[in-house]
Amino acid sequence: MSENTTSGRLVNIVTILVSLLTIGLLFSPAKFENEGMDFLLSILRGFKFDILFFLILMIVIWKFDSI
Repeated sequence: MSENTTSGRLVNIVTILVSLLTIGLLFSPAKFENEGMDFLLSILRGFKFDILFFLILMIVIWKFDSI
């Protein structure tokens, strides 16, 4: 899947942005007033290991894809 097209690069950029947003949500000390956001954060914290594993896997795939 090493295609150097614009759509391939866009997918990589979106993946990185989502990963950074996920890390920000997981480790953010800020309190969210919205109950929906609290529910989402509780789900994310419950699956923290799975999300970090997925994040590492996506970064490895992205690095090998850019070679």
